[in-house]
Amino acid sequence: MGKVLKSCISNLKDEKKIFEGITISFLISWIIISIIKGVPNHISDKSFAFNQNFGLLCIQIIAVMLVALFLYGVNDSMIRVLLFAESMCFSIMLTLKTYYVLWEELSKNILGSIFYMVVLIAINIGIFMYVRNDIYKLVDRIASLSYFQVKICVVFIGLLIFAISATVTVLRYQTFSTTTFDFGIFSQIFESMKRDFSMKTTLERNIILSHFAVHFSPIFYIMLPIYMIFPRPETIQIIQAVMVALPIIPITMLAKHYKMSDKQILCINALFALYPATIQGTFYDFHENCFLTFLLLMAIYAVEKKKNIMLGIFMLLTFMVKEDAAIYIAVIGLYFLFSKKDKKRGIIMMAVAIAAFFIEVYVVKSFGLGILDDRFANLYKNENGSMAQIIPAILGNPAYIISQIIGNDVDYDMDKVRYSIIMLVPFAVPMFSVAKKYSRLILLLPFLLLNFVTTYAYLHEITFQYNFGNIALIIYLIIMNVSDLPKEKRRVTLWTSLICVIILFVGLTLPEFSYYTSKVKNQKIIVDQLDEGVAKIDKNSSVAVAGGYVSAKLYKNKEVYDIYHMDEEARETIGTDYIVVDEHLGIEDELRNVVNNAVKAGNYKKIYKVDGVMAVYKK
Repeated sequence: MGKVLKSCISNLKDEKKIFEGITISFLISWIIISIIKGVPNHISDKSFAFNQNFGLLCIQIIAVMLVALFLYGVNDSMIRVLLFAESMCFSIMLTLKTYYVLWEELSKNILGSIFYMVVLIAINIGIFMYVRNDIYKLVDRIASLSYFQVKICVVFIGLLIFAISATVTVLRYQTFSTTTFDFGIFSQIFESMKRDFSMKTTLERNIILSHFAVHFSPIFYIMLPIYMIFPRPETIQIIQAVMVALPIIPITMLAKHYKMSDKQILCINALFALYPATIQGTFYDFHENCFLTFLLLMAIYAVEKKKNIMLGIFMLLTFMVKEDAAIYIAVIGLYFLFSKKDKKRGIIMMAVAIAAFFIEVYVVKSFGLGILDDRFANLYKNENGSMAQIIPAILGNPAYIISQIIGNDVDYDMDKVRYSIIMLVPFAVPMFSVAKKYSRLILLLPFLLLNFVTTYAYLHEITFQYNFGNIALIIYLIIMNVSDLPKEKRRVTLWTSLICVIILFVGLTLPEFSYYTSKVKNQKIIVDQLDEGVAKIDKNSSVAVAGGYVSAKLYKNKEVYDIYHMDEEARETIGTDYIVVDEHLGIEDELRNVVNNAVKAGNYKKIYKVDGVMAVYKK
């Protein structure tokens, strides 16, 4: 005991040590007492502070502080690490609760949740920067991993991505949370492919057409053999979860190519897994874009290794995803050209990608409707304009283009601000850490031009599918930049990014997982009633649905129409065999009126009804 006291006195002789010890001990005590008292449950409750006995609170803080101060005297390094660990735990607990706070009422700020997380990130990065050397020593001492062990950890990361994505998306389908646009469409398309290898759908435009009339996506046929074995909509969601997890393979290979250490490879994979856009890109259900991250990273690896056959295969597969996927290949080629890493392959990639884009656009137009270019209508001369007008708009008035980067389609919409924070804050340091490598910023062009210049709301939302291509290019950029940094800066960069993604993952991704897992239990009766209603519908009949959450469940019916997306003329002439009214998540009065008129005019008989849940009418 005497030796311990001597050590404490020795460590506390220095004035700086005394000040540090008191400060750290107070913070540790304050955090511990806050956790014990349940502070994270009272983010929006000001009265919670004043309902406590202030004198008792001070005594409690001082008592724990004295213990921490004693331990600081014994081992100051351990206490500094403890401060960071406690701060992160407290922040995670707070972040988990931000999902349930009504921020517009609490702070009159619709972005309160994300800004709250940014403040927590800043606090933890500040603490980390102060105690980082102690953390490095501890990690080096306890985390000596072989490359085999690293690969096991990377596989675990991939399984984590798969498990969360598959669980949420499958439960969305099973709890009637998926909508006509777009999972109702895809569930019908895959059943059509199983039946006659066509991509026929009635839901996409409320007429019978091929999906090729809207998008060029032959990549679906690669999924078809699996769907043939397990012909259910859940299979589509599970395949997507696999594709979102698979990028851990090229990420590991690229990081190894850039001579990153085993721990750094593990860290890069963790950043990819916890990055909010990675898993959340699947939370609005299946889209063909889920293939992009894996295919683009494999194509990048192939060109880095100068493997021409491999490059050709993955470029072709990328072109099969969707017509605009060629843009990402063209940008990668542009980067290799301007960075002088491989000018020849860069030019070839650009030329092939441009040719593929125009061929695929022609194919889509030949099937009928043409590509969805109205998403860039804010750059057209008028409402009847076309994509050909985008270049004159850019060259003629760059000031207007810049205004559209911050422009929105809805008054006072803050989606782009929120999107910018979520996408850029976690990787801001590694993305812009190598100032002289300006050519690498070319990789951010799709992110800027496709997601920001447009005012189409879903293109700047992380829970939609439009970020999978960007993720591949951003991860590639990070790997290159981090590999160029000296050892100390590498560590700081990776650790600060990890702090960011951990807090954002906890605040944005985990609540969705929790919501759908609890929904299965909390709404079991309603789900059973909905399933019972769907079972009343003959699989060989035509169906019109009001309330699009039921359409995906009707995937075996060749003709399903969503009344909400019908034009006025079509609403007046509904003549399907069945009309289904899905009310479990609410329904507009306008739709209810359309259904009532159709039921009266078409001599329909009510065959199933649960108030506030579902009604089924048969002609």
